[in-house]
Amino acid sequence: MLFAVAVRGQRGQNLGVLSAAFSESDLRQQLEQTVSLPAHSRVWLVNQNQHFVLEPRSFPGEPERYDPAFLQQLEQTHVVSMRSLKTTGWQLIVAQDKGTVFADAGQLSREIVLITSGILLMALLLALWYIRSFLKPMQQVMGEIRALSEGYSVEDLPALPTRRDELGEVSLAFRSLAGQMQDMSRDLILALVAALEARDSYTKHHSERVALYAQLLARELGVDPVMRENILRAGLLHDIGKIGVPGSVLNKPGALNAEELAVMQSHPLQSYEIIREVPYYAQSGIAEAVLQHHERWDGSGYPQGLRAGSIRLEARILAVADAFDAMTSNRVYRKALNLEQALAELERGSGKQFAPECVSAFLRIPVEELRRCLGVSIRSYVQGSRQAEAEAS
Repeated sequence: MLFAVAVRGQRGQNLGVLSAAFSESDLRQQLEQTVSLPAHSRVWLVNQNQHFVLEPRSFPGEPERYDPAFLQQLEQTHVVSMRSLKTTGWQLIVAQDKGTVFADAGQLSREIVLITSGILLMALLLALWYIRSFLKPMQQVMGEIRALSEGYSVEDLPALPTRRDELGEVSLAFRSLAGQMQDMSRDLILALVAALEARDSYTKHHSERVALYAQLLARELGVDPVMRENILRAGLLHDIGKIGVPGSVLNKPGALNAEELAVMQSHPLQSYEIIREVPYYAQSGIAEAVLQHHERWDGSGYPQGLRAGSIRLEARILAVADAFDAMTSNRVYRKALNLEQALAELERGSGKQFAPECVSAFLRIPVEELRRCLGVSIRSYVQGSRQAEAEAS
């Protein structure tokens, strides 16, 4: 393999050519030393002539030259990512077994629960140690622990009184630690969502915006803070099951046939199967809300065909938020609607596709609030909200 680049002077004149030659074995050795990949991963390089370079030659039916049919076959059993290397014109293909991906996702969720539970337990023990000397002020700390264990977010806790003693420092440290753990939990969820959205540029930050719209709607409906936090998590995870949908179906520009539609409509069930492995998500109804987010008020939705009040309130909220973001986002098969057009579509679907009380509440949200969520990641939105609250206080 020969690589060359022109060497130019300060005025752009050609001074010569710098070239380097590598054998295939040298390149393979360098890649193995510098690239770290998860277990059970496969890597292919495809050069300008569509020939495989450094291929593992262990995939059944692997052709000598790159063929889109080979990629489609690979996507049936693997999660596949393909990137173009602009400087060389080569293509990089990385594939990981779906079973391993789902197992890793479940293991990651269990680790999140274990880490969070361990830290909260440590904080609880520390609080109990101080309570003998500071019984009255410790009641506030204990109240915060109970609130967090019930599912409240740190943002929902009342402001701490100013204390300059050890207890004040403990209270601040505990709240900071709890906030960091919640941020880490959200970041881990966002990492899983990013792995999904990397396969489809048209849905970039879709799950984050759905979570934000759902929170605005939940606040307008007056639901309690615990349910608002659960709705946020459900919004982030509602499409995680699409990680098992082949790219040929996920990114198809035209209408799906009956078989493809069935595959696409299986993603709520696949999402449910993944996240119910986390005990809190199963017990709090987050998993059920994700399962039902494509049910319709008139009973024509999927996967269970539920109707009206038999659909969880969280799922009814997600359905409105999901549809609104889909309508205001560019997709492979159509361009985005503006906010006014999307709101009109929601109103037309009230009582048919959507719960009437959810549509009415969504229409009451100021347009400036909705516009603020467009093109915004949840990290920047939360940071902006925290800064605004700090300035107001």
